[in-house]
Amino acid sequence: MNKVKFIMYVKSIVLNKSVLLVGNPITDWISNMSTEMADIGRVVAIVAFIICGIVLMLGEKMAQQAKTWILRIVIGIALIVNAIPLVNWLLGL
Repeated sequence: MNKVKFIMYVKSIVLNKSVLLVGNPITDWISNMSTEMADIGRVVAIVAFIICGIVLMLGEKMAQQAKTWILRIVIGIALIVNAIPLVNWLLGL
């Protein structure tokens, strides 16, 4: 296949997005995986908050460490919550 035909073929695939998205096992796997990872992330975040709460009660130095963990947990939750819409948006491009 020469260069011009290849470019035209790639261009036709890009313009016809339905060929790539409908029934594509990779796209389905990515969508399912993002949902499963979000579920796992929520459980891990809840456990981490419980651990931080316990550590907050142990002492002043440990409380400072727990406060930094809480900030990181909140950032992680924000990433997890926004991951599913981001993945779906990227798949829709």
